[in-house]
Amino acid sequence: MKCRGRALKSVAVAVGATLAGAVLAACSSGGGSGGSSGLTTVTIGTPNAGFSPQGINYLIADRLGYFKAEGLKVKVVNLGTVAGMQSALATGKIDFATYADTFFGQVYAKGQDLRGVGFYEFTYPFKYGIAVNPDSDITSLSQLSGKAVGTVSFNQSDYLVGQKLLQDANATNVKWIATGIGTLSGHALQSNKIAALAYSDTGFGQILGAGIPLRFLPLPADHPQVGGQIMVATNDIWTKHRAWATGLARAISKASIYTLANPTAAAYEYLKSYPTSAAAGKSLADQLSTIQTSVVLRAKLFEDGSVPLGTISQKNVEDALTFAGGDPAKVDLSKAYSNAVVAAANKFDPTAIQNEAKSYKVPGLDGEVKLPDFPPGTP
Repeated sequence: MKCRGRALKSVAVAVGATLAGAVLAACSSGGGSGGSSGLTTVTIGTPNAGFSPQGINYLIADRLGYFKAEGLKVKVVNLGTVAGMQSALATGKIDFATYADTFFGQVYAKGQDLRGVGFYEFTYPFKYGIAVNPDSDITSLSQLSGKAVGTVSFNQSDYLVGQKLLQDANATNVKWIATGIGTLSGHALQSNKIAALAYSDTGFGQILGAGIPLRFLPLPADHPQVGGQIMVATNDIWTKHRAWATGLARAISKASIYTLANPTAAAYEYLKSYPTSAAAGKSLADQLSTIQTSVVLRAKLFEDGSVPLGTISQKNVEDALTFAGGDPAKVDLSKAYSNAVVAAANKFDPTAIQNEAKSYKVPGLDGEVKLPDFPPGTP
């Protein structure tokens, strides 16, 4: 396959403030530094505690050579909390940040400033669900009153949305427990440590990929339409180096189209970048199945279907603001986001990317990757 880049280096996960500072000191771009490669180094910060396929369309863009084609060398650092990411964005220690729209809305609902500009929506709503064990006698959200409900972390949007869903269902006295990433949460549910699990698409994908069965509770038709993820640039980058944002967005668009065309190849690129994301000792097909299960669920949300790839929806942002308790009629969102680079970000031949993806054969893989059955209601 053409246009292969070097593997994206994993950056140490920063959980505590001290460790986060050390990671940022080690990998901050300092406003976009050049190197012997002639590429401009920029850093994306996330609020996550670790890597997962939820960021597949920016995490594999390096291996596919799409960042290099834009003159960029991109480093991704997981800061562990939204607060840590916000601080890093405000102080210029990172150049870009990934924001769930729920946190985006929270900032403006509180009358605060994002200290950056949202410019590309790389995941559209809705991606959440609440699952129980298949043999559980719980059939509705209201029956979770007085029960223990798990969530990946109290720092993630899964928790915020889960809380809202249960509040709207009049479930009271719910005991929330942080159960950890992926299969950690799955095992907590399977062992009955929790009665239900509030999570999102890729997390459930990891659980189903590990062979842990789930049954999803029905959600109300009028549930909050949130769950989009937006790439944000610092004010300095947006004002002085908008071409970097454009290049980043174009690379993500290409990776999105590549993933949609060949999710097995995308899962392979992710596995090569993050070898510990699948259990050692398993066959390549089994390893890819674990990852691809999450990839196909997330890829469904790459496109809005009505707007060009990456366009930030005004309704999405306003819904997120309303979800956070704000009033769109009273909050000026004009400086919060911009679609100014979307047209340029989509100036490439998508058919060429699709053909590139479809023609790629994963080395050492015989036949198709078998995926688990997705239960009704899987987000």
